[in-house]
Amino acid sequence: MRRVLVGLLIGFALSLAPTFVDRAEAQTFRLGGHGLYSSGTLTGDFGLGARIGVGIPFLPVELQGIYDYRFPDCPRGYSGCSGWTGVLNVVLSSGDTGFYVGGGTSFFREDNPPDEGEGGLVVVEDWGLDLVLGVIFDLLPVVHPFGEVRYEWYDDVDSRLVLSVGLIL
Repeated sequence: MRRVLVGLLIGFALSLAPTFVDRAEAQTFRLGGHGLYSSGTLTGDFGLGARIGVGIPFLPVELQGIYDYRFPDCPRGYSGCSGWTGVLNVVLSSGDTGFYVGGGTSFFREDNPPDEGEGGLVVVEDWGLDLVLGVIFDLLPVVHPFGEVRYEWYDDVDSRLVLSVGLIL
């Protein structure tokens, strides 16, 4: 499954290669916010996030920093569950079509309730890799809606598929 996903993303990026060459813009700077659904193996979480993107002048490359805050379900009526992910991606973007594809690294953290008879939170942390595919729609003059699919691989945590929609400046 991973090879198929990677193959599709690489093929998609190569199909957009001619539009990447046409981009010779000044440096771009983007800020935005998004809602998300993050699904693990058996469960999923809703959340909110923020992002920043900095384009490299005369290249179709953008550096993206993404912060996702998730609201996981808490077992046994516990109310202190929380989770967040920090992501740093390098993406190839096409100014003509609005599509972007790339990858990078991510850091996952989740605070869970303790097992029966134990005190304190159980903290789960892990570093991973991710692939991203998205599109920005230039429908409005200043604010642009976008959609994104991101797949995150981790060693100690279930891999996650993250679907995000939001607005970016």
